[in-house]
Amino acid sequence: MIRHLVSVEIRHAPRVDAQPVVVLATWRVFASGPAVMLAGVLAEALRLRITTPVQSWQPSTRTWSTSSGRVYHTPGPPTSDALLQAVLERFAQVHVGICDVEDVTERYWRRIQAATQ
Repeated sequence: MIRHLVSVEIRHAPRVDAQPVVVLATWRVFASGPAVMLAGVLAEALRLRITTPVQSWQPSTRTWSTSSGRVYHTPGPPTSDALLQAVLERFAQVHVGICDVEDVTERYWRRIQAATQ
């Protein structure tokens, strides 16, 4: 088996005042204890983003506000691509520093679908 090494550059998100609103092209929702966060791919660039804990969300507008003060929009459905789901889950695990994260996307997606029908 040949293994491919991928170089990953970790960058901190821009300051909230420089980027107050972000659109995630594809996304999943993860929970670690009581904290819930989004992990996804930025719409304007092929970059992964993990949010600070979600403070509130509006299913009807698909808008999420985080503890940093940033607002995220999730206009499309959550990704169903198994490989991308695994990458986002691992990204969330690394971000919180533990392996105990739970993918709770379907719980939120059902509420979004109910609110937008």
